[in-house]
Amino acid sequence: MDILIDKPAWKNLKLHRDSLTQSHMRDLFAADKKRFEKFSTRFETLFIDYSKNLITTEILASLLELAKQCDVHEFLQDMISGRKINFTEDRAVLHTALRSNINATVFTDKSNFQIKIKAELSRIQLFSEKIRNGDTAEFSNKRITDVVCLGIGGSHLGPELVVHALRSFNKKRLNLHFIANLDGLEVQEKLASLKPEKTLVIIISKSFKTTETLSNARLFDEWLNISLGVKQTKKQLIAITANKKSAIEFGVSTKNIF
Repeated sequence: MDILIDKPAWKNLKLHRDSLTQSHMRDLFAADKKRFEKFSTRFETLFIDYSKNLITTEILASLLELAKQCDVHEFLQDMISGRKINFTEDRAVLHTALRSNINATVFTDKSNFQIKIKAELSRIQLFSEKIRNGDTAEFSNKRITDVVCLGIGGSHLGPELVVHALRSFNKKRLNLHFIANLDGLEVQEKLASLKPEKTLVIIISKSFKTTETLSNARLFDEWLNISLGVKQTKKQLIAITANKKSAIEFGVSTKNIF
């Protein structure tokens, strides 16, 4: 199989790049009054403007031809359908299934993965509603008032974005906290402001091996243990991970792993 730089379209792109080395954006707009219309597009609520990049009609055609020569469309269809395109780990890439229509069919290893997604989303919804409604007897004999999320990067940015964007809808006034670094002072200040018996700790790590996340998780685990004991701590630890085995070894109850 040819590598990317051996594709004819790639070689054409290099030629186009060289021809634009002395070009200025204002000249490109002056030469084509419809440049903005040509190099911008809209899909539903998403608007993309790439007119202010060094691109021409010929370059766009070469980019599309490169995608064709690299079978991008075929790989995209394979990914969406659940075929194993992650050759390194010999597995399917299923983030698109999580974001697609819940009633769609995505088969991997001869089973419909959407069924698993639907079941897990139902678990998450039930868990979330219990916390928001104060139905927290299975976690603590006190009403949960604070939820601490430990994660870094994608495990932290997405959840915090949602919380920030929807904060005006937080009618239950549940306090949500995010810790995404190894700043010991921040952790200690946070611990001092919380009550162990009213706090849930959510550990977010796909691998459950992220150094920063697990270091902070150990601090919160110790904090809960000192005040509540091992048995109760187990009830108040939540894990979001693909490594269920490591989460259990850490001390998270199986029913609290998502």
